[in-house]
Amino acid sequence: MLTEQDIDQCLKMLDGIYTLSEPERLERIEKFVKSTLSITPDIYSPKNLKYLFSYPDPIGVFADFVSNYINSNIHTEECSPIFTRCEVEMVETLLPLVGYPEGDGIFYPGGTLSNLASVFLAVQRAKVNLGQSVILISDHSHYSVEKAAIICGIKNIIKVKTTTKGVVDLEHLRELVSQIKADNLNLIYFCCVMGSTTLGTFDPVEKILEIFQEFAIKPWIHFDAAWGGGVYFSEDAAFYRKLSSLSDSIVLDFHKFLSAPLLCSVLLVKDKSVLVDEVTALNGNYLFTSNQNIKYS
Repeated sequence: MLTEQDIDQCLKMLDGIYTLSEPERLERIEKFVKSTLSITPDIYSPKNLKYLFSYPDPIGVFADFVSNYINSNIHTEECSPIFTRCEVEMVETLLPLVGYPEGDGIFYPGGTLSNLASVFLAVQRAKVNLGQSVILISDHSHYSVEKAAIICGIKNIIKVKTTTKGVVDLEHLRELVSQIKADNLNLIYFCCVMGSTTLGTFDPVEKILEIFQEFAIKPWIHFDAAWGGGVYFSEDAAFYRKLSSLSDSIVLDFHKFLSAPLLCSVLLVKDKSVLVDEVTALNGNYLFTSNQNIKYS
């Protein structure tokens, strides 16, 4: 079993490393790398089931090496014309896969930032007093969604109970929505979990939306499919594509189900304008000029 002493011994190999001669330094670095590998969980082991990522495929490793070697930002087309186009092509390939033929998307380093962006977009679309705004999340939602709401200044964060099967309790949801309506609050966001990190369960999307329709409420519907997004590559893809076409945004984490190197997450939105408006509304003239193709901004 790994101990604190093992970690300390490994880290001590770096002490005074810059005072050594080059041969001694290289020898110490070699020992440090070998020690690091020996005390780090082996992701290539079939027993590596605890964490929500897998070993990267060779193409991903090579691509990761190339992108790190080039070390180019892709925030504008001028900085990296090829990588920018690669991102756009990937997004355009994924959109019809999840039922967003007219949508848009952006890659983020991890599902946490993708979830944060979805809450931010919901706040921007709602254009209501944050003090009167409410978001609903289930007990099995990823912690990043609640954290995102706090970052965006939303204090009314209400959790919906889940059943023993790990999905949203529809009766409790109906009670909460009714109370929100009675209190004259604005429900601006709801997160449907498509593959929870604990049980791998999928929320009953259609029944959830029926409740919102019953009370004439239209919150931003976000699909957290960071873990369960692999279904869009399965035989049941058409069924889940139909479900996600009812949502406003969805997050997929390719390091969880497609063996991409850490971290590879994408946020896709059904309405292209919500991302375009955010880019053009910000004061970034030093980056985004009028002669640029908005497609690659």
